[in-house]
This record gives sequence, structure tokens and C-alpha cells, in this order.
Amino acid sequence: MPAVRRKFENGGEVQDLILEAVQRLSAGELIGIPSQLGYIGVAKGVRSPDESEPSWTALASEACQSAAPQLRWAWALRSTGELHDFFAAPPDTARRLLTRCKPGTLAVQLEADRFRFRTPFAEAHRFTDGQLQSWSGSGSTSHVLCLLLAGELAKVLQTMCPWPLLVTWPAGEPQAEDNSLAKTADSLENLLSDCMNYIIDAGTLDDTCAPAIAEIQGQGVGIIQSGQIEDAAIMERRGPSILFVCTGNTCRSPMAEALCRKLLAERLGCNPEELATQGYRISSAGLAAEFGYPASPEAVQLLAEDGIELSDHHSQPISVPLLEEADLILTMTAQHRQMIVTHRPDLATRIRVLGPNDRDIPDPIGGGMDVYRRCREAIEAGLAPVIEELTKQP
Repeated sequence: MPAVRRKFENGGEVQDLILEAVQRLSAGELIGIPSQLGYIGVAKGVRSPDESEPSWTALASEACQSAAPQLRWAWALRSTGELHDFFAAPPDTARRLLTRCKPGTLAVQLEADRFRFRTPFAEAHRFTDGQLQSWSGSGSTSHVLCLLLAGELAKVLQTMCPWPLLVTWPAGEPQAEDNSLAKTADSLENLLSDCMNYIIDAGTLDDTCAPAIAEIQGQGVGIIQSGQIEDAAIMERRGPSILFVCTGNTCRSPMAEALCRKLLAERLGCNPEELATQGYRISSAGLAAEFGYPASPEAVQLLAEDGIELSDHHSQPISVPLLEEADLILTMTAQHRQMIVTHRPDLATRIRVLGPNDRDIPDPIGGGMDVYRRCREAIEAGLAPVIEELTKQP
């Protein structure tokens, strides 16, 4: 029986379409919606052994086995915070990559033994081993894919669903330019013949791209399939991000950023310019800073004595993206820390004072070179354990 079609136009009313979609998902049906990945199949996820499998899995076992090798399945996350709901002790690398890549552009593959829910088609007797691997989304029953969805309909749908969602899209071939994405509702329905009951049809989707797929191996990363994001960009986003914070981002925090780059590069045996290729992201900002101001002349002169170039620094204010991407936020004073924690208590465990034993690093602004030298010495003393922490082997 053909799937029920509902037309959708950009700017049109989505509430009724989504309400019907939620009702069908709740009843265990498989639906189709337009997204950045083309048309994708969406299903209600099964979270525990006590829950009965949705009815669409029975249909799939009978009618869609031929499509299984052509599909990828992934758990759709509402936010990176849900990684802890889905997985026991998820690697930090997974959160970093999903935070730093646009939603829908990257799927991460994690080990299934960390997964808290039931995987689709958990009752293996329904499939041969090969078919079960194909349906698992990653080509192996020992791994699970997850990603953040993009697009208006997908985000509204997730907001209205009280349970996790599984999504599926055509797998295509690794390195293929279009990855055979379903750009029309017809192509998705043909792929999932007799399994899909409902499709929201937005016409032909031209601006689509398959996600890159990265396998998380401990804290390491392997590229399984290239996509919209270049492989090198994924590797640059895999490592820890450190943010230094002061008041104006012209003295203490830019000095701390530059000294951290120098000390970390020396420890790793590379140039500071090569830190990004090894996955390290180091930046600074100010709580009362404005964009574009240079570092103080004294800071520039002092670090030049060590061969560190600071004349090209431009100040920036602290921002939500900077805070959320940072694995470690190092403030110059306890007051700086408290101001951030007051507004973002969820980040409290990532924020600490840089000075040894949580001592403040005094602001040298207006002081002479001796004041700046004492400031640099305090920063270097605070950086010593940070460098150890960043370079210790897992």
C-alpha cells in the first residue's frame, strides 16, 4: 500500500503535519521527512528490553531485506548532552566533534557495548548475521551511529517526541560525491517499499549532502566515510579546546594563550602552528572585551623576548559558542570564574582559575615591565599542570 503523502512548502504550517507524524511514530510506524540528508526514514526508538518492538521492524524483516545493505541507521540526538543518556561514559571526542560540526554534517560511530538502549532488530533470529550488520547502520553489530539532525521539520519533530528517534538514509558508497541520497519522496518510498506509512513531501531536495562518518576509537578518530566536511577538518576538531578568560582580552588571557601554545608545542615536539592539525584548539576572550583591540604594548614586548609573536592579536568578547566548545575554561581570577558559572552553571566542572592553588593572577594593566614579568611567571606556573594534563597518555 502506498504511503500517505502530506505536502509541505517552506514557510508553510508544520504543526498539523508534525502532530500526525508523532501519532504515527507512537503507533510504531516508519515515516519519511525531508532533511539536509535528503528524505530520511524516521522511527520510534526502543529503549529497554521491556518495550515491544515497533510494528515497522516486522514489516522490514519481511519486505525490506533487499534494501538493508543500502541503508544507514543512526540514533538522532537532540543535543550533545544526550550522549550521556545514550551511552555509558561516552568519549569526550564524540562530544567535541558533534559540537564543532554543523548538525547533520557528521555522524559518529561508537562502540555498542557502551550503548544503554536496545539496538534495532535486536532479535537476531529475524535476520542472518549479514543482514543484521547491514541494518545496524555501521556495517557491524558492535557499533552504533548517532548524529544531530538539521532542518526545521526534524527539529520540531524531535521537540514533540518524548522518546528517542532512529533515522535512516541511503548509504551510498564511501567517497561517492552524492552518496545516492533520496532527493525525492518517491526515491525514499521505493527504497523502503511496504515499510513506510507516511511521508511529508517537500518536492525535490537539491541542497543535500551525506554526512561524514567518523569512528571513535578510544579518544582517537578514524574516517569511515567522507562527506560535506573535509577529513582534515574533522581531525582538527577532535582534540581538546582550551579557553583563557580575563577582563579585556588584551593582557593576561592573550599572554596565557600564546604561552600555552609555545609550551604545548615544545612538549609535543612540533611548531605552535601545527597544534591545530593535532586536534588542539587554544583561544582567549574577555568578559568585558570588545572586538578588535590589540594586545597591550607591554605584553607584546615581553613575549617578543621569548620569540612569541603577539602583535597580531585581536581581542574578542566571550560568547556562547566559545564556552560550549571549550573542554577547559581557565580564568584569571575567581571572580571571572564566578561570573561565568552564574550564567552557565552547567559548565562549572569545566571552569577553574589558572593560578596555582586557584590563586588570582593580578591584572598588570597600567604597570611597568616588572609587573608584566611577574604576571607572566604566575601564568607559566599555572600552565605547568595544564600542559601535563593535556599531554598525558589515556
